[in-house]
Amino acid sequence: MNFDEKKWYVFKVMSRHEKQAADHLKRKGIQHYLPLRPRKRTWSDRTKIIDFPVFPGYIFAKIDWGSEKNTVFGASGICGYITVDDKQPAVMTEEDLQIIETLVQGPAELTVASDENYPSGSEIVIDHGPFKGIQGVVSGVKNKKTLFVKIPFLSQMVSVEIDAMDVEKIV
Repeated sequence: MNFDEKKWYVFKVMSRHEKQAADHLKRKGIQHYLPLRPRKRTWSDRTKIIDFPVFPGYIFAKIDWGSEKNTVFGASGICGYITVDDKQPAVMTEEDLQIIETLVQGPAELTVASDENYPSGSEIVIDHGPFKGIQGVVSGVKNKKTLFVKIPFLSQMVSVEIDAMDVEKIV
């Protein structure tokens, strides 16, 4: 693996330290991405909208592995990185990051149809709408409405409600 150029890597972050790690990387001049989504949080005396990490425990950083990894590991809360195959650091492509960005920036809810034509295990590609081009595998259906799209390397699922007219099976 060639580590002589800047690539996107996935770093593990201690629980609830994602924003601290992002601030530290920003101060150090490291290009990073922490996808956030607003959620309503209610306390006994008030309700507030707060940005929460889409992938708790992870942050993306575009670095030259050889010369900048120690700077990333020096950031508050960063405690490791995701590996693949023979313990090589997992590299995200620009396309992977664009898919995540599309999912994060997309509408909170979309209209949905039945899952009868898309049972669990069906490989699909979204061919219309804001998520066009994203591929995934149907891994379950919630109330016959939610299509689950797996993001590579994160071992996490992102759920997106998609209109069945916007989905096509991959054969």
